[in-house]
This record gives sequence, structure tokens and C-alpha cells, in this order.
Amino acid sequence: MKLMQVPILLMAILLLIPLTSCSSKDGSGVIFKYDIPNNPQNLDPQSASDYESLLIIENVFEGLLKVKDDGKLTEGMAIDYKVSDDGLKYEFNLREDALWIDKNEFEARVTAHDFVFAFKRLFDPTTNAPLASKFYCIKNAKRIHDGKISSDEVGVYADGDYRLIIELDYPNTMFLNQLVTAPAMPCNEEYFYNTGGKYGLDARSTPSNGAFYLTAWNYDRWSNTNNHLVLRRNYEYANRVPVYPFGLNFFITKDINTYVDRFVDKQTDSVIATSEDVDKLTSLGHNVKGYENTTWGLIFNSDNQVMANKNLRNALSLCTDRATFASVLNGGFTPAYGIVPPNVTILDKGFRDYAQDRVVPHFSHKKAEELYAKVTIKDLESFRVILPESLSHIDYFSYIAQQWQKNLNFFCTIEELDDISYQRALTSGDYDMALVSLTGDYNSPEAFLSKFTTTDIFNKYGQKNSKIDSILKDATKEDDIKTSADAYKKVEKMIIDEAMFIPLYYQTEYFVQEKNVADIEYNSFSKSIFFGNAKSFE
Repeated sequence: MKLMQVPILLMAILLLIPLTSCSSKDGSGVIFKYDIPNNPQNLDPQSASDYESLLIIENVFEGLLKVKDDGKLTEGMAIDYKVSDDGLKYEFNLREDALWIDKNEFEARVTAHDFVFAFKRLFDPTTNAPLASKFYCIKNAKRIHDGKISSDEVGVYADGDYRLIIELDYPNTMFLNQLVTAPAMPCNEEYFYNTGGKYGLDARSTPSNGAFYLTAWNYDRWSNTNNHLVLRRNYEYANRVPVYPFGLNFFITKDINTYVDRFVDKQTDSVIATSEDVDKLTSLGHNVKGYENTTWGLIFNSDNQVMANKNLRNALSLCTDRATFASVLNGGFTPAYGIVPPNVTILDKGFRDYAQDRVVPHFSHKKAEELYAKVTIKDLESFRVILPESLSHIDYFSYIAQQWQKNLNFFCTIEELDDISYQRALTSGDYDMALVSLTGDYNSPEAFLSKFTTTDIFNKYGQKNSKIDSILKDATKEDDIKTSADAYKKVEKMIIDEAMFIPLYYQTEYFVQEKNVADIEYNSFSKSIFFGNAKSFE
């Protein structure tokens, strides 16, 4: 019994440090605390796709480039790069002083070979990388992922230890933005194989070349206490790039309704809040910033023959009166008349200004009835709609469902699901319709619209249109940003016209930092949070 109590006691002491630690004059030396709702599935950058995993990876790994909180790219592992005139060849010179470390005192140089191995893994079909298709522009990537050729033929190779070359099959104007995301993070081949299949699955099998390294990862699915991840400053990384916090503690707190109260009680240092809490948090002097960066709407399961009927989907779209249900939305939500939310910019202005605010059809129950009459639905047939058990979605969607019932005699069963059950249902296709949030990893209409391509995991059970793939692919090749913007505008209208997705409302999210805290970097699109520059002056 005593042997078991020692690590628990040490961990309790470790978690108490942030309650008693002090910052220096420059705001450094503090352990920052943050709540996450679920246990990360894995911290393997090539395999991860859930939010919690990607959030941790953001702070543990570093790719060729980084993105600042103003959206601009800056150097990461690469100190400079150049792109060929035809946009098909990228050459990166890497820093020679970067090291891999982990909690087991592993140490090795970060080299170009680590990036080559990472991309080979990304496209190897046995990896089952969920985000591999995002990098299909890389030479031979899709053929490798389809199992047609060896991963050795990938268009990524090292010219010496510190020069990396990436060749593309076709130009992609967003390629550099993609290189800051998790799948493009390096992977040390020796370390990977030495983990014996546990890479990224526990603290002993997760290396770091970023600002922090993982020292502990405790999770008991049957317990609501003592579930956490402990990260500490990567001393090797901090030798060349300032890392202000001493460390990070991520608490796996399943009840998201407690997050704001925990923040107010100083159990955490930052929180993503809704409009319901903004007035309270502002009055307490905390630093609050809002982003209208999310679109909520309906997707339809194509495995259901009725849902696959374009007439049915368009009837429901025409019978959705946004002007009327606007009155039931709270302050953080506004009716959505397009797919891409207002926070997205292009051509130095909001995309909504460029593509027009309204793309959805005007409410018309008469036209809706005409289309609905063409659909064969059995008597008393009801359709299952799943909603996440959060915010006030049940109130909003119930109002819309009443409109459908009143004007079309269309019935649906609404099910609120907890986060785990909701994600499981989406992944397995266990729904007829689903209310989903649409977000993008970066500031571009393409980040949102690409969700509706035939290969994107978001669109696994949705309606398919290969023309969208083709237009978006061509849009990323364009040198003229206006031509690309016109293509995005065209794709958005195609999705609306086919009712592949019915946008309902935009959501404003608020990132809040404690009043004595500064420089926690929040990406309002990917919702990633980087703590390396975070400072506390309390």
C-alpha cells in the first residue's frame, strides 16, 4: 500500500504547485491551468483528430512553421523557405539546434529526416490517419494512401540533415497554412518504433520538440477526479525560444457547465465562454474577446433514402424562417444566412461582405410544400435528429421543428446526447439528421467549405458532389486571390442549392483570460491554444 501512495502523494503536491507558485517580474515561472472535457484519444500527430489531442499537440510539438494569434505565419523548425515559381516545390532550411526530449531523458536532434518519416506515416494506409486527405497535394500522396505505391515514393525528402524539400502534384495556395497543423509535425523514427505501438498513448511514449513536454497523463474513465495531464517547460526548446510558463496542467473536467465557475474560483486561468457569462466575466475585470467564428446547421445522413432526396432537404431549407426564430436566440447567436461565418476574411475584408450576407433561400412555405409533395414518406414516419447536450440547442431546434410540423406535417424525434454519445453517433452514422458546428482550422473560406468534399471526414455520411472537390482544388491553384474568392463563393452556393447543409445560426465564442494574465494565444478558427508566451503578473 505504501508503494502505491508515494506517486499519488507526489502528484498531489505537483498539482498544488500552481496554487502557491509566484510569477517573476516578466510574468514567467507560473504553472497555467486549463479545463478540457475529454481524455485525449492519442498524442500521435499523424493519427490525432479530436480537439483535446490537437490542443495538447499544439503545445508539445512544433512543425516547420507556426501561426501567430494575428493569423500570420512565422518560423518554427524552419528558419527560412522558398517556393518555386510554379508553386510545386518548397525548400526549407531547418534550425540545427532543435532537440527531441521526453520524460525518460531521451534526447536527439530534430532533422529533416523526421519530417520525411512523418509524411510517410501520414500517407501509409496502415496508419489510418484521419486528416491525410488534407495533404493530397503532396506528390504521390493520394496514390500512397490508396495503397497503390510505396510510401518511399512520397514527394518529401531530405537534402542532408537540415534541408527539407517537398514537391507537390499541383499548386496549393493554402499549403503553408496546412504545415502548421498536427499531421505535418515531425516524427522521430527511432523513438516511434521503440515505443512498441504505444506512440502518443502515454507520457512515457510521447516525445517533444515544442515548448512543453508531457510528464504525467492520468485518466480513469470511471472517476471524475484526479484526471489530468501535466506538462512542463521543454528546457531545450526554451534555450532558443522564450517559454514563460514553468508548466501546464490540463484537467479533464467532464462537466463543461462548471468551467466558468472554476475559472472564477481561480482553478483555471482561461476559459472559452458563451454570451451568457460574458457580462459577469467582464464585470469582474477579466480580459474578454469575442469571435463570430462558428456556424451551426443541419447535415443529412445519405444512407437514409429520404434524407438523400434533394427535394426533401430543400423543402426543409425553404421552411426554415430565420427571421422568426431569431427572437428565441440568445445574445451569442445570430441567424445564419450563409455557411462561412462573419469572422472569416478574404481580399482584406469579410468574406460575407464579398459573397453577400444572404445565400440561403428566402422563407417560402408554399415552395416548400411543392417540393415536399414530391417526396414519398410513409405515414407516421419520424426521423431522428441528434443535438449536442450543451448551450440552448434544444430550444432553438424545437422551434424550427415546430415550423416544419406546422407547414409541412413533417415530424422528427429530437435527441439530446452527451458529448461522448454525440460524437460516437456522428462517427458511426447513427442519425438521420444532426445539428453540427462548422469550424475551420485557419482563416479562409476554403477551411470551412472543404468539409463538404467527398473525402473529408466531416462529410463521411453526408451528400457527395465531386464538382465541389474539383472547384476547390482549382481554387487553391490560383495565383489571383480574387479568382479563388469567386470559386469559394460558387461552392458555397452549390452546397446551399443542394441543401447539403442547412445553416441555422452563427455563434460568437469568447476567449477569456484571467485579469492578471496576458498572451495566451487563442486561434479562433482551430480553437487551439498556445501557452508558450503566457504570462501572469499576480
